Amino acid sequence: AVTEGIKNVFLGYAATSMTAGSENIAIGFGAGNSWSATPDKNVAVGTYALSGSLATDGNVAIGYYAGGAITSGATNIAIGDQALKALTTGDTNTSVGSKAGLELNTGGNNTFIGYRTGESSTDTINNVVVGADAGRDGDLAGYSVIIGANAGVSVTGANNTLVGSATAGRLVGGAGNTYLGANTGTGNNTGDNNTYLGLNSGKGVNDNANTNNVGVGSSSLFAITTGGYNVALGVNSGKDLNSGASNTFVGGDAGLEVTTGTTNVAIGASCLDRMDGAVTQNVAIGATAMHGNLSNVAITGCVAI
Repeated sequence: AVTEGIKNVFLGYAATSMTAGSENIAIGFGAGNSWSATPDKNVAVGTYALSGSLATDGNVAIGYYAGGAITSGATNIAIGDQALKALTTGDTNTSVGSKAGLELNTGGNNTFIGYRTGESSTDTINNVVVGADAGRDGDLAGYSVIIGANAGVSVTGANNTLVGSATAGRLVGGAGNTYLGANTGTGNNTGDNNTYLGLNSGKGVNDNANTNNVGVGSSSLFAITTGGYNVALGVNSGKDLNSGASNTFVGGDAGLEVTTGTTNVAIGASCLDRMDGAVTQNVAIGATAMHGNLSNVAITGCVAI
């Protein structure tokens, strides 16, 4: 029973067991039922909400078992069925949605908004995850922004910025990636330091790893698998490139059908767009430069301006 403290409100069977503390609210069966020491300014609403041996201040938990294990964590907000259920010592986390941040234990400064967002992360810090099932299955390493339904659903790497529905759907250990647009980078598994902007940019083939690419424009680097150090700017630029590396394609359809070619430069709409052989070290500048339809022909060291 409370023997010291003011401005507390307790309602429900076994709601709180604290003896001292002020300005707390516990409403619901077992809400706050293991509070210890002198917690202040906490709000627990729902069955077993904030039901751990809480000794800190400023937590808000609304929902079944929301924040149910917090002990020394402070200024956390958990709203939804089992939101932040496993959190014990982490601070300043915000989880809104059923099972949002469910397994987070000691991490801090995270924002999880949406059904099962960040569900499997345990000790991560400084993440923003928004959208149903976003960041759901991976144990995030930290410092990532993931926004969109099913975005980054399996991500474990750090410093990723993933925005768009189903973006980076198969990315696991990759780090330092920036994806913006629906289905961007969906096939990349462990690649690092890619920038894909636009619908289906860098979509690729499932369970491949590519690194250090830049694709800007709808379907740019659409088929990329293992190729790296490519730059493709424009709608469909480098669309069919898979294992080719160190290419620069600028302009709509530039390098469209190049697949395995390397160290090519194509600047201008439809440059070098109909050559699917082992094209290497070519330079095409100007609209439709090297536009000819040469299938499975190895072309090396040509310059067309």
